[in-house]
Amino acid sequence: MKNPNVKYYQIQNKPQFPNPKEGKIKQKRSAKLVVLGFGICLVVLVYIGVLDFAGAIQIPYISSDNTTPPNLLITEIYPNSAIKNELDEYVAITNPCTHSINIEGWSITDNEGKIIFPSFSVAPGEKIFVTRNASVFVEQMSNVTSKDKDIFPDFEYGSDSDPKVSQMQTEGKAFVLRNSGDEVILQDKSGRDVDVVIYGDSSYKGGGWQDEPLRKPREGMIFKRKGFQDTNQCEDWLLLPFGASYHVPEKFSFSGEVTVFVSPDCSFSVLQREIDDASSSLFINLYQFENPYLMDIVLDALNRGVNVCLLLESNPVGGIRDEELYIAEKIKERGGEVRFSHDPFINHAKYVVIDNKTTIVMTENWKNTGIPYNNSFGNRGWGIVIKNAGVANYFKEVFFEDFYRGKEFLIDTDTEDLKTKVLTREIPEGSYAPVFEPLTSYYNFTVIPVLAPDTAMCNETILGAITSAEESVYVQQFSTGRFDSVLING
Repeated sequence: MKNPNVKYYQIQNKPQFPNPKEGKIKQKRSAKLVVLGFGICLVVLVYIGVLDFAGAIQIPYISSDNTTPPNLLITEIYPNSAIKNELDEYVAITNPCTHSINIEGWSITDNEGKIIFPSFSVAPGEKIFVTRNASVFVEQMSNVTSKDKDIFPDFEYGSDSDPKVSQMQTEGKAFVLRNSGDEVILQDKSGRDVDVVIYGDSSYKGGGWQDEPLRKPREGMIFKRKGFQDTNQCEDWLLLPFGASYHVPEKFSFSGEVTVFVSPDCSFSVLQREIDDASSSLFINLYQFENPYLMDIVLDALNRGVNVCLLLESNPVGGIRDEELYIAEKIKERGGEVRFSHDPFINHAKYVVIDNKTTIVMTENWKNTGIPYNNSFGNRGWGIVIKNAGVANYFKEVFFEDFYRGKEFLIDTDTEDLKTKVLTREIPEGSYAPVFEPLTSYYNFTVIPVLAPDTAMCNETILGAITSAEESVYVQQFSTGRFDSVLING
């Protein structure tokens, strides 16, 4: 259904886009690749027409010797826990296959101790968690997961802390993941090695691993596999803080409405229009929020009964200004929920999910300079409005993963030193003559969200787009002082 209040532009050409397997564009006609950049933490790649970008939905299993993929993969290892006695250390195993697998008699070993599974069937796509102490695991996981997505272990191998969690049989020495280095070997019931991962000072020389060990983990850091990538090398793995998520590149293809806009020309009017249309929910993730006129629009939504959740960065450059604390206080007073992300989960994104069907991603903070009320003044910035439930649900899931890791904003304690009791309503003006209106297209789109640090630097996203370009790449950056050499060489 087209919006009668916006202009629509039909795109005439239907370009084909790069296939990384072939390393070149499949050209039927002249093609241009448009990359819309949104800050250092969140990017959206938007393709108009037909997309042939292999492996964008889920990083596929890649066998190092072109054999059949293994039955199961080790996908997470947490050896150096941040709590005393490290009772919440764990191993996660995932089934990448299309059929269920019974793991009765299978085992995990570090070549010293062994823990053996009872009868259990792992469903396709299912991830199971094996931990030393189930009760401690649940307690720690609850601190970094949303209320409706608590993670429970499937097995424990230390003390029997929870009768609802299956106890694993032990053999040999106690199975303990050494902080300095160890092997984690998954074996089937015949003792065949199904998957092997080594880290730190491990001296393992057997089969199943073809690289140096993964680096020694710092306290509170987890090894996470990149999707189902399995070359038996270090490049398959990331080292992330406890509770951090990893999202493989995902592709959304749909026929619908997309609007692009720029600051200072038309960003305020686009945000105002979309938020004014909100009827059920606003999930807002920002680095900084200091614009009083955008606050008014959010407060109006709360007055209409819209559910508002706001996530902000707790340690922006220069610190949190009183204006932002004032806005957070007003939104909380009207019934909104406000949280602040904190180290090590630093938040630099700027996006909004509206009514579970609209997503707005921007480069600019909600400040007078970023989204100015008067468009004769302000920063050059970019934004996009995507009308698609699939994209909205993707960003909603990411939002709540980050939101519930944040610290709840408490008016009594977080605003006790607040000096600003009334926001200034002064409207900065400049000499810029606005040029650009919002551009809305109704067409076939493919959208690939790119999250940092998850997938920003991989061939399925930005690197692949740049290295496969044949005609042009346009880059607009605030600074290139620390620009990655891989991008430059691309």
